[in-house]
Amino acid sequence: MLNTIVQTFNFFIIFYVIVMQAQILVVATLSYRALSSDRFVSRHGRIQDMITSDTTPPISIVIPAYNEGVGIADSVRSMAMLHYPNMEIIVVNDGSKDDTVARMVEAFDMVPIDFPFRNAIPTQKIRRLYKSRLPHPVVLVDKENGGKSDAINAGINVSQYPYFMATDADMVLESEALIHAARHFVEDRQHTIAVGGNVRPLNGCEVRLGKVTKVALPRTAIEMAQVVEYIRSFLSARRGWDRC
Repeated sequence: MLNTIVQTFNFFIIFYVIVMQAQILVVATLSYRALSSDRFVSRHGRIQDMITSDTTPPISIVIPAYNEGVGIADSVRSMAMLHYPNMEIIVVNDGSKDDTVARMVEAFDMVPIDFPFRNAIPTQKIRRLYKSRLPHPVVLVDKENGGKSDAINAGINVSQYPYFMATDADMVLESEALIHAARHFVEDRQHTIAVGGNVRPLNGCEVRLGKVTKVALPRTAIEMAQVVEYIRSFLSARRGWDRC
């Protein structure tokens, strides 16, 4: 009886491993086809035309920030350097206890404004709005603490454009990341609801003035495993399942 149970369990484990490996192989194959198609579009598509076109859909970048005073200015500068014809950057200070607001006001020469906005999504109270006097289209929302999702909702309420991108204050984007994401809406507005991007850790990389100047692998085994897992998850799994 015991031998039968053990053999049955072993057969189940073998079957499970075979199914999982087959699923990984199928998803990886579909992902390869999808990435090949994306590479072709990047080379021969309308990316460069969209960068200079007035018809490219405007996008609001919403950055929730809680106690991000140390790096918030560099992060916003990084967003401002994106190659995109029409966008606004909305930083939402979610009741920070540090100098996030002071750093933003100083770095971007911001002043308080009276700006009407829709309150379509209920959020914690917005205390004040600021706008930069520099050429950068930066708006600062100072609100009471309500969590990351509440901060994003407040940013959506203040945003002026029909599309928005929610990101973190410690993210660094490639210069054409936004234009590549918007391409999907331009090509198929009726069926494209949301677009995600590829994410990888910055461990081992060099970042200067909000831009990655050197791409390299980290030194420790755990950090390397993290990089491999991100590549597997975003490049292989997500693109493959998108084709299923």
